[in-house]
Amino acid sequence: VYSFLHHGREPGGEPVQAAEVVVVEGTHVLCTPALVALFDIRVFVDTPADIRFIRRLLRDQAERGRTAESVIAQYLATVRPGHERLTEPSRVNADFVVADATAAVRLEDHDAVVRLAAPVLAHPLLAPLVRKSDVI
Repeated sequence: VYSFLHHGREPGGEPVQAAEVVVVEGTHVLCTPALVALFDIRVFVDTPADIRFIRRLLRDQAERGRTAESVIAQYLATVRPGHERLTEPSRVNADFVVADATAAVRLEDHDAVVRLAAPVLAHPLLAPLVRKSDVI
């Protein structure tokens, strides 16, 4: 687990047991060919830049005690260029590109979850693992 407080990996970790479906998420998981090769299904969530920035600003202020000025400076110096250089081009490695045009999709919003997940869950590798009643 990465520590934003210490800017490095925390000791230890949590073992992950084998399962039929394992969801791995992260900004850079589709950037590395060795990682891309490990996934059966790859999804890129396409979020508008302004929404990404607002989420980062609010999160970093609330959870990391950062000032707006420091968040903006980091965003302009490293985050935006990194997104343009690494994250955005990695979308070509995705099987599905899901548009995230909302400020947040809450799991309680059943219709939004079904709309976003249905194309992925219909994939031939996942469909046998999902009961119709779980999606509808």
